Amino acid sequence: MTPHLILTNARVLTMDPAHPRAEAVALAGERIAAIGTRAEIEALAGPGTEVFDCNGATLMPGFVESHLHLVLGGTELAHLQLTHVHGETALAKAFRDFAAKNPDQPLLMAQGGDYAILDHPMTRHDLD
Repeated sequence: MTPHLILTNARVLTMDPAHPRAEAVALAGERIAAIGTRAEIEALAGPGTEVFDCNGATLMPGFVESHLHLVLGGTELAHLQLTHVHGETALAKAFRDFAAKNPDQPLLMAQGGDYAILDHPMTRHDLD
């Protein structure tokens, strides 16, 4: 299949230990059709192929997790969400309700809170 897009002149990090680096990528449909040197991949171009010069930019697979956002984002879904909680009473109620609904969790974790959630700077006494 002739690629519809070629990304060339790139530092391609393949995440494949057998072939860790490449210079170009050919895409056909929704798939990576080939990786290799610029010459190898550019030779695959057909009359309708768009060739994009990456000017030496680094290319890597999109779902390679370079610093845990996917993992942390997923785990945060199980945390108490404080995005719309304002004030000490609402904060305490949110934690009590969450604890009651999750009795098997040894540690309650929350995220999304505004630093101004209380009308004063939070201290260790507030956490008690």
